[in-house]
Amino acid sequence: MIKKILLITIIACFIPLTFSSQSQYAIPSNKPYRIILDDKFNASLFVGSLGEVDVSFNMFSRYIYLTSPQCSNCIIYSQNDQKAFTCNKNENCAMTLENVSEDVSGFKATGDYINLPIILNGTPFTFNDVFYVKQISELKKSQNYVYQGIGLQLDEESTSSFIHELKEQGIIEDVSYSLYYEYIEGYKGNYLLTIGSYDVRLLSRQFYNLMTLPTLPTQKKEYDRIKATASFSGQEIQIFGSYVILDPTVENFVLSYSYFNEMKNIMEKYTMLPDLSPFTQKNPGLWQKFDKYLNFQISFSLDDPDQISTTLDVEFSAKEFTIKNERGQYTLDVTFVDADDSFIRVGKKIFKKMMYYKRVSQTDKKVFRSLAPLKESKQLLRQEKY
Repeated sequence: MIKKILLITIIACFIPLTFSSQSQYAIPSNKPYRIILDDKFNASLFVGSLGEVDVSFNMFSRYIYLTSPQCSNCIIYSQNDQKAFTCNKNENCAMTLENVSEDVSGFKATGDYINLPIILNGTPFTFNDVFYVKQISELKKSQNYVYQGIGLQLDEESTSSFIHELKEQGIIEDVSYSLYYEYIEGYKGNYLLTIGSYDVRLLSRQFYNLMTLPTLPTQKKEYDRIKATASFSGQEIQIFGSYVILDPTVENFVLSYSYFNEMKNIMEKYTMLPDLSPFTQKNPGLWQKFDKYLNFQISFSLDDPDQISTTLDVEFSAKEFTIKNERGQYTLDVTFVDADDSFIRVGKKIFKKMMYYKRVSQTDKKVFRSLAPLKESKQLLRQEKY
């Protein structure tokens, strides 16, 4: 009897932890769909009259879309010579809904919904409700239009049509995806995108749920605003309302102009001014010798129901935060941009260190955005290096 009581007590102790963990992220599924994307976050697509092209994946859109030859002004806004797609009945392309209007790739687009077979990354599919663009108008200045795209957006209001289709067809079980960048030093790498699961064997720590800033009614939700602060050369940068945008298409660090003044103040205070040039917004300094103190850290605020920690601190060494030019001089690997908000836009630099995992709970539709350190990475977490 005593043994039974002890057993029940032990089991009861583990129940809250088990439920809490499962509410944040699911146990890895046995039915993942893995896609290898290139250095630019593209995959190989083959479809009908289009033939084989690179299709861009996008974390900020929910649509699978293709562009019709009828779109005359698409040529104006496209950066490169891109291929249009013709929906032919003899290639099993069927229209399901006409004259639809959606926001696609930074543009307001009108067109139709179509069903058609495609081959993505070597796997054949038939997708329903692919958006067929016939006309676009610019929503923002200086945007480039891309002729084909696949969105990965997951939030409370909408689910990626691509991920939804995989779920409906039974290819995946969980509405989620994980992403990281795999590379060998000195070579171009690939993004590893896993729809519906994640590979727990790659992780050195658990996932940490990220906190996001709320979107005001007057704001348009274009991306997740992940609440975070930053430190430069060991000194915290205090900026109200600062946030991070995770964007795999970004090579370096893109910072809003408000960070420039803060970083310049830190450099002047600690006599770290560049030795070859002034520190300006367009030219963030030149150093003749490598300076190990030119490091950068992002501290993500956590939405952690288990109260394990309050921040996830991801450190970028001076080697990661600077680049060397052809003359052997060092400069910060940063682009400063004018913007109303205070943000850090970072992609490949962080996906080399961390796995990103995003999931929509199927019970309450809550969205979890998480990061976990990869085994080969060395991070600063809760002021402890590992």
